[in-house]
Amino acid sequence: MKTKSINQSLAMIVGTILLFMLLIGLNPAIVDAAAWAPNTAYSVGAQVTYNGVTYQCIQAHTSLVGWEPPNVPALWQVVQGGTTPTSAPTATPTPGNGQDITDLGGAISAQYTDSPSGEDIAKVIDNNVNTKYLTFHSSGWIQYNATASYIVTQYSITSANDAPERDPKNWTFQGSNNGSTWVTLDSRSNETFPARFQKKSYSFSNNTGYAYYRLNLTASSGTTLQ
Repeated sequence: MKTKSINQSLAMIVGTILLFMLLIGLNPAIVDAAAWAPNTAYSVGAQVTYNGVTYQCIQAHTSLVGWEPPNVPALWQVVQGGTTPTSAPTATPTPGNGQDITDLGGAISAQYTDSPSGEDIAKVIDNNVNTKYLTFHSSGWIQYNATASYIVTQYSITSANDAPERDPKNWTFQGSNNGSTWVTLDSRSNETFPARFQKKSYSFSNNTGYAYYRLNLTASSGTTLQ
């Protein structure tokens, strides 16, 4: 299965193939900087200007409307003409085009590590429909730990290449900011995936940003989950 998480639509993907955001420099050198623009790829160290202030990128990303430098201190550091906020907001602004938060860095983990070679938990977020995560347990959790808190309102699950009986059937989707106390955001029962490599998306209401997201999954039947 694969799982993906997207921004407000931060989305997450799980299934028989499961697909599911600092570096701070000291006294960075100031260079001639272009004006910040949305839909632009910025690498670490890139400098831009916005409203007369010069910023340096501290986390590689592709900019979106709503991610102006003063709004996302997790992505930009003031180097001239302003002050650096002492703390970041709880959650970064939610872009309107469904940004996948698993493409922004973070760590994926699972309850079990008994996967066959080539079917490990990393395959959950590798953006490749032809790979999958498999565990020899009928139920288990998979978890994504982002580098910041994000508001997620949609996730997706994609079925894998074979054995429909291993598909997830029942699950809960949860959020947490400490990795131990969880809030259930969505629950599903008796779900089916009639086709292989079939992607199904699930939306829900949520206004809270979380740094951890978890799917607690149970397979359709048998002793294997993928």
